[in-house]
Amino acid sequence: MAEELPQTSKKSSKNHVLRRVTSSSNDGPSEPVEIPPAIEAKTWWKCKNSACRAILHIEEIFCKRCSCCICQLFDDNKDPSLWFECTSELSEIDSCGLSCHIECALEHRKVMQLDGTYSCASCGKVLEILGYWKKQVVMAKDARRVDVLCYRISLSYRLLDGTSKHNEVHELIKAAKAKLESELGPSRRKFRQDVSGTCK
Repeated sequence: MAEELPQTSKKSSKNHVLRRVTSSSNDGPSEPVEIPPAIEAKTWWKCKNSACRAILHIEEIFCKRCSCCICQLFDDNKDPSLWFECTSELSEIDSCGLSCHIECALEHRKVMQLDGTYSCASCGKVLEILGYWKKQVVMAKDARRVDVLCYRISLSYRLLDGTSKHNEVHELIKAAKAKLESELGPSRRKFRQDVSGTCK
């Protein structure tokens, strides 16, 4: 009669958790990283944005995937038309891929250039802002609320105000802004939450 061999224990020494870490670089998709539970809470944190929930390293002070690179906050209901995004679509120069609120860029005038461009607050890449200006005009045209109309016209005006380019289209918005103010009174500056939601 053959001797019965003892069964091998299937009990593991540690229970590891597999997490997919979202990298803030542009080196390609992130790879799965095995994180022991004992150090997981000390080394990684989860983005508070319910629409993102990226896993970030403890050294990252804000989520570069969904947050503004200037104020480091995110919007609950992100409206892409209210954000600048650093992309490489029409340029051979590498981009950082980060984004920022248009309002934040306007408040930090050092990133807004006199020739009608935006210099990325993170990497310094120069981007044209006329496309973003056009988005504001379209949103103003489709607006069903007076406050949204006033905000989009105001934002269109401020995007090109003081620049040396696009003077012709800027004059059209300037006239529209003056007409609104004559009919509704002086426009008060509306912050982005009025249109896109609450910043966190």
